[in-house]
Formats: sequence, structure tokens, C-alpha cells
Amino acid sequence: MTRLLVLCAHPEQSPATRFRACAYFPAFRSAGIEVDYRPFLTREERGRLHDTRTLSQVRDLGLALARRLLLGARARRYDAVLVQREAMLVGPPVMEQLLVSLGVPLIYDLDDAVWLHSEPIAGSFRARYPRLGDFVRAPAKGNQILGIASAITAGSERLAAHARTVNPHVTVTVIPTVTDRAVWKPLPGRELGNFVHEAPVIGWIGTPSTAPSLAMVDAVLGRLRQEGHVFRVVTRGVGSGYRFEHLEAEMLPWREHEEPADFADIDIGLAPMRQDEWSNGKCAFKQIQYLTVGVPCVTSRAGAVDELIEHDRNALVAESQDAFYTHLRALLHDQALRARLVRAGFETIESKYCLEAQIPRFTEVVLRAAKRG
Repeated sequence: MTRLLVLCAHPEQSPATRFRACAYFPAFRSAGIEVDYRPFLTREERGRLHDTRTLSQVRDLGLALARRLLLGARARRYDAVLVQREAMLVGPPVMEQLLVSLGVPLIYDLDDAVWLHSEPIAGSFRARYPRLGDFVRAPAKGNQILGIASAITAGSERLAAHARTVNPHVTVTVIPTVTDRAVWKPLPGRELGNFVHEAPVIGWIGTPSTAPSLAMVDAVLGRLRQEGHVFRVVTRGVGSGYRFEHLEAEMLPWREHEEPADFADIDIGLAPMRQDEWSNGKCAFKQIQYLTVGVPCVTSRAGAVDELIEHDRNALVAESQDAFYTHLRALLHDQALRARLVRAGFETIESKYCLEAQIPRFTEVVLRAAKRG
């Protein structure tokens, strides 16, 4: 039996934890890997993370740090440790360095350009105290962890290329962030290009930190509405991240357990992405979610989009507001186009971008690292 310690910064509410760690646990256990999963924050603590009461945040972080230190004292019992992004949400990579010093092989998984400075969420501790927040956040630790890892898994070729530059001495394996097709199911008629709703839903699901990208399609959607095209705009998870200026939109909360059904309920998916270094570190997971449930989408060209999206085959790529307008108008009225994109999207997902395709590869990474220990 291989004993694997899994350290994540956030609990399962975080997509990175849910899709890049927890989703693999049943398969790991079937392969003889005993998983000990330890998120840095509990669900309750994560819920208070953006609380304006700084003292409650300090208390929660203190408890989380204490738990990590106690865990480090027992680290020798494990054959390998998998760190998803970072073992601790704050400070330098003390836990990772401790584990390596104790001889525990470290598998480092990254799905973002963690070595870059990211914009803080409005109202968060980092937003209110930027200098102190950046010191506590220690953005340089991404490269530091890459440099001491025994094996690296990356969500895209872009991220893998950076990892190989920082640490050319270890194997870097590309593991896309993928969905479980047993859970993420398309609604009937999608392969025929059918809409679910009489007034088609143009939708987006994400987080407040990525919601500002909706500014790229705000005026476009307003123009389509003014021209008389019939549709609804429905978003989930925007929170305080954005407010539409050119039309009314239904701003609904994100729902963890209903997420697959919420994606499947969209008729046309939006995936605007800003053109910057941080966006280029993204793994195109929203596009993968759309393709899995048979939702034709319009996406920007950024991040890992070029690794899985072929324009006019499995999705439509827009590099300007005019292109977003043209593609959205086409999808609203061309059923044959929608059907063709959906069918090709299913082929893309089945070939590589589903859990079944990635389980053997990730399992092999873990077993190989543990054997070296």
C-alpha cells in the first residue's frame, strides 16, 4: 500500500481542489494508494476568508498553520506528498521545504501561473492591505516549490514549459483539468443543436476574480438585444466581480453540487478571457466544461485554448468584440452550426479531456514518485 499525503490550500469548494485532487481519490485507492487528504482551510474557515473582520481571519489562519506544523511532525509516515498549488495559503513554502528535508518525495501540481502576481478580490484582506497582503501571500513561492519538487504535474503545456525551465531535472507531466462524464452529462438533443429554453440562455459560470472578463462581451450582448435577438443572459458566481451596463442579466449564486446541471442548462456558453500573463496561465477548464455537456461556446484565444479548441470545429474563437458579436449571432440562429460544434466537442473530450483518460497518467505519476522515495 502506497501512502499519499494530499495537501491543498482550499477545501473542495475550490475547483482546483475538487477537479485536480479529490476527483482522483477513488481511482488512487483502487490502485492501492492510501490517500490522506488535508486542506489548509476547513469549509467553515474558507467561508470566512473574505470576512471584513480581520481578527477572525487571523484566528483561522493561526489554527490552520498550527494544524500544518503538527502534520509536518508526522510526515515520515508517507511515501509521497501531492501539493496542489501550495500547502499553506500564506507565507513562504515552509511545509514543502520541511517535507523535502525529511526525504518525502514531493509531487507539485499547478493549474495557474502561480509565480505571477494576481489581482486581489475586492474587499479581501489583500485588497484592503495590499503590501502586507502580498508579503503574506509570498507569490515567489510558486517557483520555489517547483525548484524542490520530485515530480510536477501541470494543467497545460504553457505551465509545463515554465516548470521545465525552473526545474529541468524532473519529469513534468501535463494533466489537464478535466470532468467526469458520469457526472457531467449533456441534456437530450444537444447533439442535434437543440436549445433547452424557448428564449436561449447565453450563460457564464465562474468566480468574482474572473468575472471582470465579462466586460469584453457586455456591449456585444447589449447590441444583440437592441437588434431584437431573443435570449436571456444568466451568470453564476459573479458576486461583486462585475455588473452589466448594457443589458439586464440574471446574476445567480454559484452552486457546488448543482454545477454540472447549471452548465448543462446553458444554451450558448461565454468564455471571454483577458489578454495578460495571468490569463495565459489558465487551463481552459470553462471551455472543457462547456464541451463536456454539449454547450456550444464562444471563447477568447488565451491560456490553453489553442491546446484543445479548433475554431469552427469544436467551438468558435473570438479575438475582438466584433468577432464575439458575429459568433454569438450565428449560434443564436444556426442549429446546424451548433450541432456540428457539439459533436466535435464530444470527440475532443472523449479523446483526452475527461477523467477516464487522465486517471492512468496521474496514478502513474504518484506511484513512480513514491517508488523513488
